[in-house]
Amino acid sequence: MRSITVPEGVLTIHQTAFNYCDGLTDVALPSTLTQLQFQDNGGGYHAFRFCANLESIVISEKNAKYKVDGNCLIRKADNAVVFGCKNSVIPDYAEIVCVDAFSRVVGLTDIVIPYGVKSIECGAFAETGLTSVFIPSSVVEIETEAFSGVTVYTSFSEWQPKWDVYGVVPFGGVQKAAFHECIIFYGCGADGDRGNYVVSLADATAVEIVYSGQNNVVGEKLFNDPRAPKRDGYKFDGWATESGNAPSYLPYECGDGVIASLSAKQREGIAQGTSLYAVWSPLDK
Repeated sequence: MRSITVPEGVLTIHQTAFNYCDGLTDVALPSTLTQLQFQDNGGGYHAFRFCANLESIVISEKNAKYKVDGNCLIRKADNAVVFGCKNSVIPDYAEIVCVDAFSRVVGLTDIVIPYGVKSIECGAFAETGLTSVFIPSSVVEIETEAFSGVTVYTSFSEWQPKWDVYGVVPFGGVQKAAFHECIIFYGCGADGDRGNYVVSLADATAVEIVYSGQNNVVGEKLFNDPRAPKRDGYKFDGWATESGNAPSYLPYECGDGVIASLSAKQREGIAQGTSLYAVWSPLDK
């Protein structure tokens, strides 16, 4: 099944109705639709979770509750992104990215979270095709497993109080951090046109390694070959354990010319909460 058109007259789509439909690429929704989330007052799973190859979302302009903007289904009452697809562009006015909105959409390789988004809910960007994302300073709340295996750039200078370290996945399951198996770069700025951000990092950029489990336990399965950070006009030389020192962990090539840093093997001995510092050398002009 590549496309689905939900007919007029349908009011509710059950939360599991189209889960894991990997072949589904196009969804059309009717004007009569009023509910496709388990808890439609502002939370819960949506009916198109884990549709890995979804490309297009449309809805009748007559629908009173939802609209589509930038290939995102938007809940009008609170400007919440209920779900999206691999071609989504989150609109500038969005304030919430809902539970599992993009979860397991492996075709999603690039997304801009616009300034104005305040909350990123559980699993919102977990297990997508994203390798990196910039989080603007407007985001004050990030829930359990919102990101997984993604390199995160943020304008904040440190961990924020409402970023979940550990929490309970809805309806049971493993407890995982908001940035499960992620690397976080603090104190970053972002310049450039929408959709094509250029991240400018400070000379010494602290990084927090976040694992699942208890504070002193390293996750059993870490994501492999995270991409090396980039900085205009500089070459990344590796990670130092103290600011200003020579790198203790060197970058490496992981195939097809891709430069990576901190493989699972390299990170086996790095404790939870360790701060590392990017070491740069200027490129010849």
